[in-house]
Amino acid sequence: MSLITLALAKSRLRVDGTGDDDLIQLLIDGAEDWIERGGGIPLSYQTFTEFHSGGGFRLVPHMRPVRSVTSIYDQEAAAAVDSSVYELRGNVIVRIDGGRWPHSPGRWKITYEAGYIAADVPVNIKLAILSLVSRAYNNPDGKTGEGAAGWSGSWAALADSDIMKLLSIERIQGV
Repeated sequence: MSLITLALAKSRLRVDGTGDDDLIQLLIDGAEDWIERGGGIPLSYQTFTEFHSGGGFRLVPHMRPVRSVTSIYDQEAAAAVDSSVYELRGNVIVRIDGGRWPHSPGRWKITYEAGYIAADVPVNIKLAILSLVSRAYNNPDGKTGEGAAGWSGSWAALADSDIMKLLSIERIQGV
């Protein structure tokens, strides 16, 4: 399921016919995949499992926005942590008693749900998808800039681009 409709992408690209519909849909799908994999932003609800070492007042899951914590397992004690001991505050897991999560490499196995539902995907993410589609469609050879000698650069340059700036805002805020 695409967050950006074919009609919206075609409007952005100023394409009227249907000859490039399959290509444009492929570019939409590729842009969304790139944002999920490269940007670390799940565009749908997904379950993640991670191992954290602890040592601080909070455990910070890598994917955002965090929707719920399914379980926390203490590898050292070989036991599940009772859910009454912790709570989700924003995108971090804190102990209710205000204590620290004891440190030990990979001690805390966290299973949680993160991501968006289509209705709440921030506009910055949608704009980033449209920008990626537009750049790929208008520059089929993957060139990102034009100088006196012609097109130069590569898609790897996106790492420092305006698109990544849009995504980093959402990655930090996570809703």
